[in-house]
Amino acid sequence: MNRTSLPHATAGLVAGNDERLCEALKRCPPSVLNDAREFRRTGDSEHLSALVYGLIERHMDRGSQSRLTHADADLRLIEDLGIDSLTLMEVVMLAEDALDIAINNADLRLLRTVGDVQRFIARALQVEPPPDLAQPESRAHLEPERREGVAAV
Repeated sequence: MNRTSLPHATAGLVAGNDERLCEALKRCPPSVLNDAREFRRTGDSEHLSALVYGLIERHMDRGSQSRLTHADADLRLIEDLGIDSLTLMEVVMLAEDALDIAINNADLRLLRTVGDVQRFIARALQVEPPPDLAQPESRAHLEPERREGVAAV
């Protein structure tokens, strides 16, 4: 994956709010918390991609988690990973907490692949996704909202 530095990506995130971040990600592997901290600090898209994979992995059955090890952005959430709509909502809610964004629940039905989730979160942060996640035209209409203050889902 190509690394892209996105220094403006974290402008709205409160760097000192580490306690809230730790609470949100307490059931995730330590590497996910580290990626979230590094993304907040640097805006490096590689950390955002790793964070998204970690959030998805957190909500998968242990037996299915190996599918993410060498996965690419085209990995399908339902067909390949067995993620249902409730699980996807949990992943998105966790992303909202970790990255201080708001995502319209109606848009969840449009997310079909891991890459869709990554692009959607990058757009919510108002940043460009990593170069290897070029926006497919079929998903170009997704427009997440930036969270202001208290979350409104």
